[in-house]
Amino acid sequence: MRKGTRKKRLYNKYMDIWQVGNASGHTAPIRALIERRLKAHGIPYTTDTIGNLYAGDFTKPAPCLVAHMDSVHKEPPRGITCNKKGILRARTGIGGDDKCGIVALLELLPARPDVNAIFTVDEETGAQGAGAIPPELLERTQYFIEIDRRGNSDLIIDICGLIASDEFITAIDKTRERYGFEYEYGMFTDIDVILDEVHTSAINLSAGYYEPHTAGEYVKLPELENTIDLAGAILDTVERKKYPIEPRSYSYANTWRGQGRDRALDFPPTDYAEELELLQQEAPYKYSAEVVELITEAYYLGQESAQVRALDYIEE
Repeated sequence: MRKGTRKKRLYNKYMDIWQVGNASGHTAPIRALIERRLKAHGIPYTTDTIGNLYAGDFTKPAPCLVAHMDSVHKEPPRGITCNKKGILRARTGIGGDDKCGIVALLELLPARPDVNAIFTVDEETGAQGAGAIPPELLERTQYFIEIDRRGNSDLIIDICGLIASDEFITAIDKTRERYGFEYEYGMFTDIDVILDEVHTSAINLSAGYYEPHTAGEYVKLPELENTIDLAGAILDTVERKKYPIEPRSYSYANTWRGQGRDRALDFPPTDYAEELELLQQEAPYKYSAEVVELITEAYYLGQESAQVRALDYIEE
């Protein structure tokens, strides 16, 4: 196989996934494509009344993979290109957030019948799908791996508090280092909501997508391949047992659901950045993820006034 073709493997294999529209609230088409692939591999699955898809056997102890089916892009991808380096783009946004996660789960599941997976709906509008998952369904989950993070080397272990136990971090540490990932603090996503009810270790991995929530979004497929390899190595080497965590005192999810800006202003300074991220999640068509990230980074350097001004501007 030619080098350029190898770098485009995940594009050629999952062309139907990359091409389909999957705006929040309209995920039936992409769910049908996922179901078709699960059926082809004999992987059992069920769906719930709002459209979440559960693959595997949740009556048995197992790790659980997580990705979301929706995208912020209102239009299906148009003008898709994939160059020899495996960089994938579309004029209207490719939807790598989180088609990358979907592709990763579909790559990982066929060879691992003892691993479960959840494909959620409407993460981009406040993780509504994750919030509807019955906690009792996940009580036997040993640990979670979500694949829904921009970039190529972040391994998220903290979202408003640790989401992975020291024991689990130790268990994955050498594997994480081998694949070039670093521990990082993360933003709102499905596992943030899930862990409010299910106190089991979780991580979120960079998936190789960049400039999410914009028409300029692109995916580096070789980096996605590396993430898939890392997730597979963790699933294949970490001892299969439950890795419990202590409940967090607060989270993005709880802050968003009931407290709003006034409560955020009572939190320590870094949580202005958290509130900005929540506003970004609720207005994906209006605000750039990159702008929010830049403001967040500036605030971590102590520029509190910039954070407050940004919040006031967004609310006007």
